Amino acid sequence: MKKTIIAVFVLSFVVSSAFAKISVKGTYDFNGDDDGYKTDSGLSLSGEYLWTFGRVVSIGVGAEYLLPRDATDISFLPIYTTAKFKIPAVGLYGKLNLGYSILANNDIPDSSVTGGVYISEAIGYELPLGLFFELGYATYSYSYDYKAIASGSTSYTKMYLGVGYLF
Repeated sequence: MKKTIIAVFVLSFVVSSAFAKISVKGTYDFNGDDDGYKTDSGLSLSGEYLWTFGRVVSIGVGAEYLLPRDATDISFLPIYTTAKFKIPAVGLYGKLNLGYSILANNDIPDSSVTGGVYISEAIGYELPLGLFFELGYATYSYSYDYKAIASGSTSYTKMYLGVGYLF
């Protein structure tokens, strides 16, 4: 019985994967804002695994890595779910990402930093051969405890322009 359940699970994953698409994207992140402190612009890389339902809706999971920014070394690794809504006739789409953002590095001694909610919304244009362009806004929340200095929670926000390919 146990083997049958595992076999059905694996078979359903393989069959559903045949209808899935993979998205790979690089973004240029404009100057960000970390609780009132301006950060330098930077680059990010992301990948998504999308299942398409009809011609309009795609739902999936993804991950992104923000390369470290300036002297503060701000770097996040959000893991998220995504929903994409297309207008097929013109190639335009709107997208919403929601997940958990991990603060990828913490080089400050005697401190504790934890991740938080990640939210991103974007609009984009998809060309017929899989190339796409995206303009979006993202918020990465996190909590910090700098021993003997300060503690609390805040967020980092950025606007980005991305180019990617949908396989």
